[in-house]
Amino acid sequence: MIKILPCPFCGNDAIDVDTVGTEDREGWPTVLCCQNCGAMGPWSYVHDKEIATKELIDLWNTRVNENKITT
Repeated sequence: MIKILPCPFCGNDAIDVDTVGTEDREGWPTVLCCQNCGAMGPWSYVHDKEIATKELIDLWNTRVNENKITT
C-alpha cells in the first residue's frame, strides 16, 4: 500500500481517489481530493486504476516547498 501524505493546505489525512465523470476513450477522469477542505489534484485519465492511482499519489506527495515561510 502506498502512503498518501496529508493535505498540504489543511493537514487532514482523509484523502480519497475519486472518479469525476464518465468513462470515455481516454479512460476514467480521476482525481485525489481532501475530504476536509476540498483541495483537489492532480487528476488524470485512468485505464489501469492501480498504476494510475500510484502515479497520482506520487504527484500528490510531491511538495514544491516543504519549508514554511514565516514572517
